[in-house]
Amino acid sequence: MPTCHKQFGEATAILAGDALLTAGLRCFTLFPPDAKFDSAKIRAANAVAEAIGTRGMIGGQVEDIEAERESPAGERSLARLERIHANKTGKLIRVALAVGGILSFASGETLALLDRYGENLGLAFQIKDDLLDVESTREELGKATGKDEAHGKMTFPGILGLEESRQAMAKTVLEARALARTLESGAGPLGELAEFVSARKS
Repeated sequence: MPTCHKQFGEATAILAGDALLTAGLRCFTLFPPDAKFDSAKIRAANAVAEAIGTRGMIGGQVEDIEAERESPAGERSLARLERIHANKTGKLIRVALAVGGILSFASGETLALLDRYGENLGLAFQIKDDLLDVESTREELGKATGKDEAHGKMTFPGILGLEESRQAMAKTVLEARALARTLESGAGPLGELAEFVSARKS
């Protein structure tokens, strides 16, 4: 189906995004309704606001756009690529885990483990995304492939090569699964999620 900006125009799509973001943040003031969660809700809202702001998703997206505009003359290093995706993708995954921990009154140690798990999961997700753009077909992926290279975007295969990118993804998934076992005292959905990220076809 056509995306929002194609069907209703860019101005309406931007406003729809603003409305959804605002509605999402409002949820942290409403739920859970019990007064015992009041301080935890403030912590959760602050964590989400930082993760989506200029030091998180928005900042990472801006740097991603800048890197694409600079191509091929700009800095194209692994450190920059990892920084972009740690902000653009990783911080959203990490904060989703953090919110669950905060609202369930998890210990500092558990929150730290969740953060490390999310960091690895986010990196694995992005490496896999870059690999799919190179290795998958339009039919498998459900969208055009090869777009990253065509737009001059920095990618893990572009910097590391295919085989080293696969190895890097496998390493991060292995670390995420090890952390999941610690968090879940064995098997559970966090371990399954890490496995899904590495095996996904779209």
